[in-house]
Amino acid sequence: MTKIKKVEKSHYRILSLDGGGVRSIIETVLLKKIIEVFPTFLDNVDLITGASAGGILALELASGKTNEEASEFFKKIVPDIFHKSWYHEFTSLDSAIAPAYTNEKLKEVLQTQFGDMTLKDLPKKILIPAFQLDNHSSSVPEMPDSEKIDADEEYCDEEDQDFEIIPNPHHRKNADGPVTHHRRWAPRFFHNLQSSKTNEHLCVDVALRTSAAPTYFPIYQGFVDGGVYANNPSLCAVTSAISSGIGIENIVVLSLSTGRDGKFVSPDQYGAGNWGLAQWAPTLINMLLDSNVEITDFQCAQLLGTRYHRVDPLLTQNIDLDQPKFIPLLEEIANAVDLTLTFEWVEKFWFKKGDHIRPIFTPTTSPSYTSPILRPRVPKSSQDDDDEEGDNITDTNKENMNASIEVDTTIVTTTSAKSGNDTIDSTTTTTTTSTYTYRSCSIQ
Repeated sequence: MTKIKKVEKSHYRILSLDGGGVRSIIETVLLKKIIEVFPTFLDNVDLITGASAGGILALELASGKTNEEASEFFKKIVPDIFHKSWYHEFTSLDSAIAPAYTNEKLKEVLQTQFGDMTLKDLPKKILIPAFQLDNHSSSVPEMPDSEKIDADEEYCDEEDQDFEIIPNPHHRKNADGPVTHHRRWAPRFFHNLQSSKTNEHLCVDVALRTSAAPTYFPIYQGFVDGGVYANNPSLCAVTSAISSGIGIENIVVLSLSTGRDGKFVSPDQYGAGNWGLAQWAPTLINMLLDSNVEITDFQCAQLLGTRYHRVDPLLTQNIDLDQPKFIPLLEEIANAVDLTLTFEWVEKFWFKKGDHIRPIFTPTTSPSYTSPILRPRVPKSSQDDDDEEGDNITDTNKENMNASIEVDTTIVTTTSAKSGNDTIDSTTTTTTTSTYTYRSCSIQ
């Protein structure tokens, strides 16, 4: 067994992104609002985790893309990915005997984004869940026939260098000692954390595995969507961070949802309760997905207490993961979310002692967050000439307040008109005054 080195870290910050297809647009808007107040927010992330579409977004951010770039990428590709040709609709019998969509376009755009980049090439740490349909499968990566595992042979964990095995303490041991696994389907993690076995996996392959949603996209390399067991991958990230040597007392998690639509089955619907396959089929998948998201939310809250924070907007109507026509509505829903408590949480838990939040300007006429602990910049006094760039800050015990400045904007407009052979110029001067609120802080 590999010994894990204890990592000394006062803060270990995890950003968790739920799966949800087109609804992941909500996460990009929420991140945009957070970054507007805390421009260095993503710079301070230690681990990004995401499932399904959230996994693709996580890979984008971990590769160094800005949230704005990731958002534009999503909005550009979603209509093409969730497009059905009449031929595919006909041959699949409208998804009855084949997936609703091919993954050809998705693979094409992912290859453009990531190329041959592997998980070890990512500048940030990442963890992506996927579900393997056969844990004895040797389809990834390709292996010579002589090395492929026979279906009747025992499968040894210590020889498996291709996938990250989720440990099971009840595995049998052979006489010689190695741990063996019975043949089954199994959840998998792909990451670049300490002692990772998955560093060499291509980002394109990992993205296609975690987003292979059953009935929507084809099975990819023997894997389907990680959302089938971890649509909210927060707990996966927490336990993996602990396994890599991070103390649980140092872990903080911000979990972003793709929205909840409040599905339920009323007594009028289930009646006497004698449901069979026909009645359960339309409901069961959503019920399982929603319940695993909510139980993960509960477990993380119990484990981490106030060091876990989740933003989970309520949708105004049911929106399936393959409906790009609702992108404007999803953006509207996300923009309407009140993030006051989230901003307070970020200030308290996300930034370490000594982290400096770059100052920002926001017009007072637009909705803005007024921090309870941020302190204003004050005029530089003569005795503080040595302070860098005049970054004086009031004593922590003094009353906190925002500083405001007024900016006069003068617009001069010159127009010309002909009068006979003469040209007459007239000048109009307009002056407007705008008030801006200034916020700056240094975490003590």
